[in-house]
Amino acid sequence: LKNRRGQATTIGELMKFFGVRLVIALNPRKTTDGLASYWSINPSRRACRPKLDDFHMRYGISFSRFKTLNDSVRLSSFHEQTTLQDPYKPIDAFIDALNQRRVDGVILGKTIVTDEFMSPWKGEESNYPHETRVHITKIPRKPRGIGVEFKVSCDGESGIMLHFEMQKGANAPLQQFQSDPEKLPFHCAGVLRSVTPWFGSGRVLIADAAFSSLLTSVELLKRGLYFIGVIKTCTKGFP
Repeated sequence: LKNRRGQATTIGELMKFFGVRLVIALNPRKTTDGLASYWSINPSRRACRPKLDDFHMRYGISFSRFKTLNDSVRLSSFHEQTTLQDPYKPIDAFIDALNQRRVDGVILGKTIVTDEFMSPWKGEESNYPHETRVHITKIPRKPRGIGVEFKVSCDGESGIMLHFEMQKGANAPLQQFQSDPEKLPFHCAGVLRSVTPWFGSGRVLIADAAFSSLLTSVELLKRGLYFIGVIKTCTKGFP
């Protein structure tokens, strides 16, 4: 904001900004005006619902101020050139912080469930609109099978998501399990990454066939976790 000679913001205004972003994401509009359409009043409805049509009147933030904040807010301090080389760099730090916040703030039950979920993007964004996301995963069997795929671990009792890992596609650098001298297979390393904070806790991890293998169960047992999963036959170590 200083570089743009803009007025300093406050925590309250930032919360309002993120709230407006959420409203826009949940209520997309296909117009030639883009984001500006949320701040324009439809003349035919001006008399009956002016406050609902105009975001300035409804939320107390002008379009020019919203645009200034939208152009200034960043999830990280990486240089633009860095993001061109690795488009995931700005979001990685945010996801790591979110995962750590879940570790610090959520009291787990006795079970952890690992699965996948899709996050379809519905909003509007100047650099990465929904047609040109960095990577799109397509899974026909999912109800909303086109979007950004995450591997997640959840608390089996409350259903709270504990750990997120974005799937970045075949061209992204392969992620390995930390301190892994044996270089475990991708699926096994991913499961271990998702439950690392709870090693030695004696909890039970539950997963479907996509995350299950004899090797995964053995590696989890070595690290103080038990495992319930569907292991396919005719696989390595399980003929």
